[in-house]
Amino acid sequence: MEFSVRLAVVGALLMVAVSAGAQTLKDFTKIVDFGATLESLSKEATANQPVTTGGKLVVLNGVAESIQNLSNDPKQFYALIELVDGKWQGLQSVSLYRCYVLVQGQQFASQVLLRPQSNAPANAIGTNTQLLVVGDVKGVVAAPDGSNVPVVEAYFLRPIN
Repeated sequence: MEFSVRLAVVGALLMVAVSAGAQTLKDFTKIVDFGATLESLSKEATANQPVTTGGKLVVLNGVAESIQNLSNDPKQFYALIELVDGKWQGLQSVSLYRCYVLVQGQQFASQVLLRPQSNAPANAIGTNTQLLVVGDVKGVVAAPDGSNVPVVEAYFLRPIN
């Protein structure tokens, strides 16, 4: 499974590089902050630090915990995915890291499932789907529980399970 995650990351990076016109590794590092992770963004937001990547794109992976429809207009697709990941702290507790992924545009309408479907396409993303996100950090918002959560606007999504 770890090999498939790495393969998915490489595929997403190639898509970003081609779409941005990156010709070399130096060009690629100018547009992608490959050091940013769901953990690092979440920790910065929780500590009330500015969550910034210097205008660079990020590549994140995690599990879609929830998906909310943000638009009732059938001509526009606008949804929010809560992306989560965790890390064991010893044997007793797990640290939870999360961000909100803003998904907008008709290119995502058939891929992001607002409700479970029995005949979903192979690239469908629903709740509990492990996915890869390429996007741009837009800032931090307060979650309903009062915590600070980073927001990333998605440019590419890919299930990796």
